[in-house]
Amino acid sequence: TVVALKDKRNIVDKDRRTPEMDAAITAIVGAEKFAKLVEAARSSIGQDLSPIDNAAVVQWATKVVSLCDSRVHVNDYLSGRLDSVAPNLRLLLGDVVTSRLISRAGSLENLAKMPSSTLQVQLYIY
Repeated sequence: TVVALKDKRNIVDKDRRTPEMDAAITAIVGAEKFAKLVEAARSSIGQDLSPIDNAAVVQWATKVVSLCDSRVHVNDYLSGRLDSVAPNLRLLLGDVVTSRLISRAGSLENLAKMPSSTLQVQLYIY
């Protein structure tokens, strides 16, 4: 059984694959690679997943998509907060490094009080 993602939300079995799904996958991986994937799936000598295994794979894939969506939401939130709290630092270092520096210093005020040599050490750690 081949599991395909449709619009990152609906996970379907290979037997329920549609031309629209094929076109979406082709757009992601390219026509040549898609053709190789289809041929490999046809000539595979492996056995199909049992319904229990297929359900586990679908459940796992759904959780992965959910975690990816959560990560996007958290990154958007972080970006918005840093835009209002430390916009210059965010533009210089990016969201992740800025938030780690502020966290490591304990607060934005403590970070502002640190000498530049301390900041160089902090950046070197990351």
